Amino acid sequence: MVPARLEFGAAVLRIPAGAGLIIYPSAGTQASAGSLKAVRMRLSANTPLTLQMWSQIGTDITVDLSNGYGVQLAANTAPPGQQATLYVSAPGMPEYALPIRIVEAVLLPFMNEIQVAPLNGAPATRNALFSFGAYDDGIVVPAESARFLSSTTRKLRTKLTPAGICGTSEVVELTGAGQLTLPFTCAGTGATVLELQPISGVSAAQTQFTVRIVSCPMRPFPPGAEPRVYRQRTASAASPL
Repeated sequence: MVPARLEFGAAVLRIPAGAGLIIYPSAGTQASAGSLKAVRMRLSANTPLTLQMWSQIGTDITVDLSNGYGVQLAANTAPPGQQATLYVSAPGMPEYALPIRIVEAVLLPFMNEIQVAPLNGAPATRNALFSFGAYDDGIVVPAESARFLSSTTRKLRTKLTPAGICGTSEVVELTGAGQLTLPFTCAGTGATVLELQPISGVSAAQTQFTVRIVSCPMRPFPPGAEPRVYRQRTASAASPL
């Protein structure tokens, strides 16, 4: 018989400093519905972390995890290097320990390369997407945007090398949900590398995570697919010429 146990997808819970990690029972969980309805979670003594689910906030709470919702482990004031332990138990499930490490934050690109092409004289405009992740001395822990929540504003400076092919905002910020959308426009052709340089709240290792942007030569509209021009008729309707 397999002993009852809750799994949260990692043997070590890594949380970026100034952020919260939402944990859910993962596919490896072996627990009855009754056990999931009364899960006790408590943190080790003298930790700056807190547990939160709905109106419950503290270092020792009992929660219902049978409904698909998660618990937030908040490290809002904990510095990188801080360590703690999460103890988990439930009816029919002996208490066990999960180590917690507070680490640095990084923004991880969804794609390592993006190809764009101007269209009949119009510069190409796209978005580079980055997800919020944890960086622990060379270990990179990506997470879905819904799992990491930043309580600190992260500021970064953009750099395009070589310059002159594409352009974007000089400084960008991430607050709240763990995804950054960075629009860019390419008027020239060639390849350039987009780099995010940390200003505050992000690891110095951020510069390792770059995006190569390839701006291809202009492409014409295919025959019969020329753009339609619209004349404004009313405030709520337009018709083709």
